[in-house]
Amino acid sequence: MRKCIYSSSFLFMLLIGIVVFFLSEQAGAKNLILNGEFDDGLNHWDQGWINFAGGVEVEISINNEGLLSGENCMMLEIGNPGINTWDIQRMQILPMVAGAYYSVTFMAMFEGSFDSVQVFFAFEHNEDPWDKYIYHSVMLYDVPTEYGHYEYTADVDDDNSYLKYFLGATEDIIIYLDAIVVDDGEPETAVNPSEGATVPTAFDLRQNFPNPFNPTTQIQYSIAEANHVRLAVYDVHGKEVARIVDKQQAAGSYTVSFSAQGLPSGTYFYRLDAGHFTATKKMVVLR
Repeated sequence: MRKCIYSSSFLFMLLIGIVVFFLSEQAGAKNLILNGEFDDGLNHWDQGWINFAGGVEVEISINNEGLLSGENCMMLEIGNPGINTWDIQRMQILPMVAGAYYSVTFMAMFEGSFDSVQVFFAFEHNEDPWDKYIYHSVMLYDVPTEYGHYEYTADVDDDNSYLKYFLGATEDIIIYLDAIVVDDGEPETAVNPSEGATVPTAFDLRQNFPNPFNPTTQIQYSIAEANHVRLAVYDVHGKEVARIVDKQQAAGSYTVSFSAQGLPSGTYFYRLDAGHFTATKKMVVLR
């Protein structure tokens, strides 16, 4: 019988790989929101007041064209948005536990004749006096954008608290929502398996791989200190066609996936902005 001899370094890297895989699987299990990717249609998202008596016109359905994260997303076709932000709501129950930490992320975009529109989301007690534990406004754009992390540590117990999106008083537009995550774990950290917990000493943007690609590629970057990070994709005319990251991130090394689904073949540029650091690289979509 042939003996297989593995070096200690190989076994160490194998162990690290298993640990990283396990941690990533655990991280994915933390989402307190049901059907946040809308793989199950509108199940668990059929709640939320709509002021039809006030003239609101909206149709809520599933878009399966892969516009945001994965194949499905929630689509709200708004004909009359009403006059109040709360005239159009989508929500899901999210009980608060005193002392627990919560972090919210989601993806969104809109279609319309405006550069941007403002909407709101909240953790809110679902009866009078409608106490809001967090309440944030966000600007939606006509390109896919990731929002978060929005963080909150609860100071009360509330079994009747909900995550709510307030989408009224906007314009006659179409709003898309997807990848809704409420994580009750620790704040986001980044670990580079090849360097242990070492924090990068410099900012860096690496070449995407594979390149050329169809339709998905990965982009790696490092930030040496906590910053608001923006990673966007542009066509050869300088028009932004996708916003991959737009949020505060801790120092660390990150890998993100980008799907060119819906984009024609050709040359594109992706740019990283983090504090005073800016870097741009070229990538090619080849159908």
